[in-house]
Amino acid sequence: MIIRTVVFALVLMIMTAVTPTAFAKVEVASTAVVIVDMQEGFYERGGVTHTRGLLSLVSRQIELLNWAVANDVPVLIFEYNGFGETDPRLTNILKGAETTSITKFNDNGFADRSKKAAVAYLLKHRIKTLIMAGINGAYCVHDTARGAISEGFDVITSSDIVGNLNQNPPIYPNNTWYFKNNSLEIRADLEAIID
Repeated sequence: MIIRTVVFALVLMIMTAVTPTAFAKVEVASTAVVIVDMQEGFYERGGVTHTRGLLSLVSRQIELLNWAVANDVPVLIFEYNGFGETDPRLTNILKGAETTSITKFNDNGFADRSKKAAVAYLLKHRIKTLIMAGINGAYCVHDTARGAISEGFDVITSSDIVGNLNQNPPIYPNNTWYFKNNSLEIRADLEAIID
């Protein structure tokens, strides 16, 4: 795990040096928001339930979800089996909005039983681009982003909407982004995505 974290940090430094500062504006009509594993069970396991870092992460995700609701952007929520419900501070915003929750059984939401439901939901809404937020950055969000890319979706994220509870202490914002290709954009912050 230490080697993986060091490699991630090195790749992040390289990416930061070559990442362009101007990105294309998000095309709202073909975009969905994906929330990964923002569940009480993960908060408790990581010992972060009442921490300032988690509050900051959730606050940024609330901003993202308010933007999604205001722009009629569909929201897909992945919940890891056995870790409880998604944080009500997030789901309460989505009352009456176009949203679906899908239970996943491994780190990648686009694998196994959850893949078919997730892809069907996104294709029904003619989605091409996913704005991905959640925890844990180095595992579940990472694997779900890779799974989405393998299904043909583009993924956009930023470190202030992804946390990494697997670090000790937990990292907010997440600084362990680790891969880049034509289908993944890592933007400086949430404003660089939705403004």
